[in-house]
Amino acid sequence: MKSLSPRFLITLTCLMICSARVSGQASATPPTPEASPTPEAAPTPEAAPTPEASAPETSPAPETWRLRYQFRAGQELRLQTLQTATLEAMAGENRKTDKSEVEHRQLMKVHSVDDDGRAHVTLQFEHVRMLSQTDDLPPSVFESSMKPEEIPTRYRETAERLKGPAVRFTLYPTGNGRQETSETPPTSGTSDGSRSAGSRTAGNSEKAQAGFLMPLPAEEVRIGDTWKDTQSVKVRVTRDINRSIEILRSFRLVSVENGIAQISFNSSITSPVTHPGVRAQLMQSTPRGTLYFDISRGVMLRKVWKFDQSVINAMGENTVVTSWGEFSEELIESENPPGADAQANAAAAASPVAAAR
Repeated sequence: MKSLSPRFLITLTCLMICSARVSGQASATPPTPEASPTPEAAPTPEAAPTPEASAPETSPAPETWRLRYQFRAGQELRLQTLQTATLEAMAGENRKTDKSEVEHRQLMKVHSVDDDGRAHVTLQFEHVRMLSQTDDLPPSVFESSMKPEEIPTRYRETAERLKGPAVRFTLYPTGNGRQETSETPPTSGTSDGSRSAGSRTAGNSEKAQAGFLMPLPAEEVRIGDTWKDTQSVKVRVTRDINRSIEILRSFRLVSVENGIAQISFNSSITSPVTHPGVRAQLMQSTPRGTLYFDISRGVMLRKVWKFDQSVINAMGENTVVTSWGEFSEELIESENPPGADAQANAAAAASPVAAAR
């Protein structure tokens, strides 16, 4: 079978019930006195006073949380990422399977923070390991520690890019951001990088969002509240024509335990896509998963998601292409601000994330 499979890029939360309790209103009826033997009527006893109705009791309003990234000058965050993907193409009795695995460690350094919370950071790969394998053939492996002559041909361009300087970004507390260039001045707008506060949506920046930060809601949220954002994904329509496809991501605050917010998310394609070949290129672009965010420290502790999609006739009539895989990213090292106590660390240690390790 010809190798016609497309190329795939691995990139990349109970409402409290309010109740009102009304106490029953009590009343007292005095007994009727017996008739007096004298002609004078016995005095009628005064009616017992009726107690006042008790005022209704109301429950406190549900708690809300403000989710924001907190950047500090001199802060260093290390992120360990693992991505796996399998692509299987079938045509009749013929089958071809491609497997890939990417593992890397990144260092994010915060160089300065503006008064509005906007941070200027660099992102640098410290170590990269990549593996690819077709069917039962020997895998091709690349590690950034390899000598130039040891690097497989297919990874040499990647190795060259890793030698470049750290990439600079401007990041906002809501997760919006853009890559910095010498010609581009800082983005103007509100302190969270959005054009307007609006409803519960993730703030939209005037520049492309920094893909390594997940968006946070523009407003305070309660358990069960949701927010959304959109991403654009490039697909190849023909050899010379590319197209942008809009992906809608929906987030929901599931719970907050020990200061750790658990957030679920899913994604879907909003642009009209009918061609199977284009749909096949988007199989990894609509994952669903869970995020764990430390509210007090303002850092994402862990991200986990999966995808599993199939497209019929993606490579011609009577063909099936299926792709499945996982992505995980975990904060493995961070610096606390001077004078901070161990409360944040204790909360993190007691979190569901730590228990799962």
